[in-house]
Amino acid sequence: MSKLPIISSDFETKVIRHRGNNWERTVTLPIQGRFVEESHYATKQDNFPGNPNPNFPKSATEGIDKHLRRSAQLYQQYDPSSDVDTLYQTNWQTVWTPPEGGLHGQGSVGNLKPTVAEEMWFLTMMWANANEKPSPGTKFLISANNRHVVVVAGYETGPGSQQYLGGVTREVHAWLGTNNSSYLEIRYLKDQSVPIGPVELTETAIESYQVTAERLNIRDNPSLDAAILGTLVKDQIIPDAPKESDGQRTWMKVTLPNLSGWVSMRFLRPVQQQKQRYRVTAHLLNVRDRPSLEGSTILGTLERDEIVELRDDNPEAYWLNVAQINGDLAGYASRNYLDPIGDFPWFTIALAEEGEAEIEDPGENPRIVEYLQSTTLGEPDASSDETPWCSGFVNWCVEKAGYAGTDSAWAKSWLNWGQPIEQPKRGCIVVFDRQSPDSSGGHVGFYAGEDGDKVIVFGGNQSDSVNYSRYPKDGKLEDTKYRLLGYRLASSIE
Repeated sequence: MSKLPIISSDFETKVIRHRGNNWERTVTLPIQGRFVEESHYATKQDNFPGNPNPNFPKSATEGIDKHLRRSAQLYQQYDPSSDVDTLYQTNWQTVWTPPEGGLHGQGSVGNLKPTVAEEMWFLTMMWANANEKPSPGTKFLISANNRHVVVVAGYETGPGSQQYLGGVTREVHAWLGTNNSSYLEIRYLKDQSVPIGPVELTETAIESYQVTAERLNIRDNPSLDAAILGTLVKDQIIPDAPKESDGQRTWMKVTLPNLSGWVSMRFLRPVQQQKQRYRVTAHLLNVRDRPSLEGSTILGTLERDEIVELRDDNPEAYWLNVAQINGDLAGYASRNYLDPIGDFPWFTIALAEEGEAEIEDPGENPRIVEYLQSTTLGEPDASSDETPWCSGFVNWCVEKAGYAGTDSAWAKSWLNWGQPIEQPKRGCIVVFDRQSPDSSGGHVGFYAGEDGDKVIVFGGNQSDSVNYSRYPKDGKLEDTKYRLLGYRLASSIE
């Protein structure tokens, strides 16, 4: 195997909207999910001279064998033991993409045909609309089993199933040792100049790993045939340790107080040190090209409540080197107007909104209107502070923290966000069912503790304002019946 390019493990948070038939979702990269295997596209190196359009084949199989041999030859630079038979060992998807506009092998790429190398490391996703598709060649990192591939996005969309985040080629799955039932991690690369194909990441701050399987067996030797000594549970954190390969998978040593053995790295996710994030407290905050008022140039401004990330290891400096989470602005800003954010950045943002309240008619509180307009709620409801706004408040806080919300003004939409947790943590999202003589629905806010059989909720639209309130886990508050439905935290797609 040739030496792989080494790239920096420097990634951006990226919010992406997907849309299929009768469904829509928003995801925040980095994220884990399943990817189908995509069929092949006609490339710049493929031509079909006997056709009316020599750029594309006349059928699903014309010229596909020659194309696969060309692809397999390129793949051999990464795995010399591979050939056409081992790489494309089944007939599943060994055909051109279905015809669009009558052209097999086109997909939605049209005449922007990729090279063979680009087509081998191709990514498709259900981009919400044409304006939100990335430019052809935009690079993402796909990872699994401690292996990594830089892939490029094109104009192709798919798959249409909500079970999948997107699609990648047989070559990507082969290199990662995965299939369309596996969970892969996708990240957006800050450095878009990196090469496509298999890469290695720089060794940066991977000091521990998180278990991704419900139960992960600990074996007495690095082999599937070895005896099982015990198990690790999902989300358990274990320190980095020596690794060995059995030729099929990589194993890592695990040392517990009363147990020592080996676990498969297919079910471990690297835990990297997170960079410190800050919330902007000034109405407008200048970002400069150097840490000084004198002789510096203003590169742009940040607005109140925007979230930035520290770019270096000097959080004590007066001038902080920061970058926008949802934008490209980066430079130096005064720490006097930047508040550090804790483990749940949306909760820190929420707490700063305490006291915002509805305004008696005539008039609207523009801040509450801002909460509502962070959702897909239509007019005139989105411009009235008398519209139920508890979900809008939560959505606004989550999005201000650089995460994807539900974009819904419906409180119970948060039951499908992130992942459920059994034991609540301060700042997690809590959802209730709500039934009154006049209406039915739900309520959502942030968990802030408990008081007997009641949950202390910090949220919006609580007595018409943002405050701390107490709600019964299962019981009445005046004439309204509340029932706790669950607690949620942001996570990958499970």
